[in-house]
Amino acid sequence: MKPIEEKKLSPAEIRFLVFGFLILAAVLTAFLFANLVLAERMKGGGGILMPWKNVRVSFGLDNGEPYSGAVAAYVQRQAYGGAARAGQNPYYFNLPYYLTLLYAPLSLVGNPSVARGLYLALAEVALFAMTALSLRLADWRPRRLFAILFYLFAGLGLYSLFALYEGTPAVLLGLVYLGILLALREEADELAGALIAVAFAHWEIGGPFLLLVLLYVAYQRRSGVLVGFIIPTFTLLAIAYLVQPGWVFSYLVGVFANWTTTFGLTPGAVFVRLWPEIGSRLGWGLTALSVLTLAFEWARARSGDFRRFYWAACLTLSLTPLTGLRSGPENLVVLIPAAALIFATVRERWKAGYWLTISLLALFFAAPWILYLSGFIPAPLRTDLTFLFLPVATVIGLYWIRWWVVRPPRTWTERVTHPEYR
Repeated sequence: MKPIEEKKLSPAEIRFLVFGFLILAAVLTAFLFANLVLAERMKGGGGILMPWKNVRVSFGLDNGEPYSGAVAAYVQRQAYGGAARAGQNPYYFNLPYYLTLLYAPLSLVGNPSVARGLYLALAEVALFAMTALSLRLADWRPRRLFAILFYLFAGLGLYSLFALYEGTPAVLLGLVYLGILLALREEADELAGALIAVAFAHWEIGGPFLLLVLLYVAYQRRSGVLVGFIIPTFTLLAIAYLVQPGWVFSYLVGVFANWTTTFGLTPGAVFVRLWPEIGSRLGWGLTALSVLTLAFEWARARSGDFRRFYWAACLTLSLTPLTGLRSGPENLVVLIPAAALIFATVRERWKAGYWLTISLLALFFAAPWILYLSGFIPAPLRTDLTFLFLPVATVIGLYWIRWWVVRPPRTWTERVTHPEYR
């Protein structure tokens, strides 16, 4: 038997690979440079500068104490050009220190604008990945035109731009949430547990979602998730206590400081501005209705198949801003998966689904911009209505498609009728 000869690349193939590598390097360099320039010229970015500065202080790279008012004042100057005014985020740090260690690589950068630019590039990549995973979890392979439109909706939507401008962790958390769902679907329980460990914060964004996930895995008796959660959590806790032994008390002080601020939006606060006499009661009524709805759907989803659980997870993320937890429009980027599930189901189940889905996508994209930029709405109410629009729209959309999502799996005939959704 003759030995198998290794095929060598021809000079033309080598030149092609070198040329492709150079093109890729040039594109990545331009992409990174553009983000660095944007970070240098724009104010904002306090969402990432807050953990960045605290890690640098805790590692002794900068002077000060983590979780202190001096660090908050520094972030305010970087984000606003001065002290925070009434209604602005004071940036009191309230992230558990062991999770703050995840920002350690970024803290090695000493320039705040460069650190923000690097994070901006990372968040944009995460936003793209989150959009792709949203389509995958919805089991949807849209036509090329609609795929392009959906990526534009996700990348250029008002809530996405808010998140990128602010530097909020919502984009990365949204990607982690989708990773948890995908890992649970593929029965990669240890990976799901590790992702839960790094997402175990920012309850105003995904706290109820994580509670649903824990309820689901406990009812399903998937012990691998617990193993995957414990190992990274205890590792990070051990490192945190070695680096900053007294962080727990400082963390609780930061939590209390954030609790006593007036920053953030709730439906109750919006209703009070719209209807001062009955707004507070309406807000509490919506909170009660949201909590009862979640309890009802969680009870049904814990023993259902994954598709029903995925629908309940999207509903939970959509209802979270309506439960009374203080949040902001920049955190609503995590609702992209809910929009993907709505679009996919409408496209699949209605005869005129293609044009109906295009119309829905146009509505979801244009309505927030119109509400936020329109001159016929008083300025104080623009952000309020923009904040309420997407959660309300996704909740309505999810209940519109509920029957088709939670019904038994599709038949072979239906799959053949819609081959692009196999």
